[in-house]
Amino acid sequence: MMRERDDWGWTEAMRAVGRNPERWHEVKTGRYYLIESNDWHEGSRPSLAGSGYLAMRLDAEQLS
Repeated sequence: MMRERDDWGWTEAMRAVGRNPERWHEVKTGRYYLIESNDWHEGSRPSLAGSGYLAMRLDAEQLS
């Protein structure tokens, strides 16, 4: 979970109409791998060229 202040400056007005501002958001994270493709041959294992992480507030369906 990530705390983020949505609707900055509108907290009092939102609460006056019975709506609480959102503060916590679920964050999806993933890791991706970069594979060396030039040394790929029968019986070999791929070489890892690098990797990285990503994080976003999208729904799980939007990640794919």
